[in-house]
Amino acid sequence: MAKRGAVLLLLVILCVYEYIRTDTPDQNPYLITDYSRLHPVKVDRVVKGKEEEQLVRLLQEAKEKHLTVSIAGQRHSQGGHTYYKDGIVIDMTDYNQVLSVDPDQRQIRVQAGATWEQVQKAVNPYHREDDAVAKYIYRWRLH
Repeated sequence: MAKRGAVLLLLVILCVYEYIRTDTPDQNPYLITDYSRLHPVKVDRVVKGKEEEQLVRLLQEAKEKHLTVSIAGQRHSQGGHTYYKDGIVIDMTDYNQVLSVDPDQRQIRVQAGATWEQVQKAVNPYHREDDAVAKYIYRWRLH
């Protein structure tokens, strides 16, 4: 039992150390990690996704140069496995428009960077009193 406690304590210390080490104001902008901060990875670059043509060009470049591509949104994943060493990270947070809402079909079309909050705000005006909120939102199809 003492060994298990010592291992757990060591793991906690390691996690706190990594968290502090990767949370500096002068952090290398190419050393990124997800919410857990367990596995920082040096990437080639981070690019803001803005429009479809730009994304197509970026993917073509990655294919030609044999680079891996990761897509990032709010960066809430917690496994440390979301980015590739020396790859390109496309930050989709600015590619976040609600494109259309069809209340009759209960369909909403959004760009890849749209947040759950944006989806909720877009469909809430169509909420009917007889629907429970969570049940209502899950009936919508996201495209």
